[in-house]
Amino acid sequence: VKGWTQVQLALAAGLAPNTVARVERGELGVSLDTALRLCSALGVTIEATVASAGTSPRGVTGDTKARGGRGQGYT
Repeated sequence: VKGWTQVQLALAAGLAPNTVARVERGELGVSLDTALRLCSALGVTIEATVASAGTSPRGVTGDTKARGGRGQGYT
């Protein structure tokens, strides 16, 4: 969306860079608070994010591991 690195996204979202890296690798589930922070930093709504994921909003959980792809950045 923005062409940012993980570090840039983390700083904009008020998260630790390691948190963003772990979420992207699918090692860490995403709480609603974290999802909202990421969406706000990227300038997208949580509704649009969940809708683009289809009917199964994987990764937006409290304590289960997220499953997802790996990417080079946020473009």
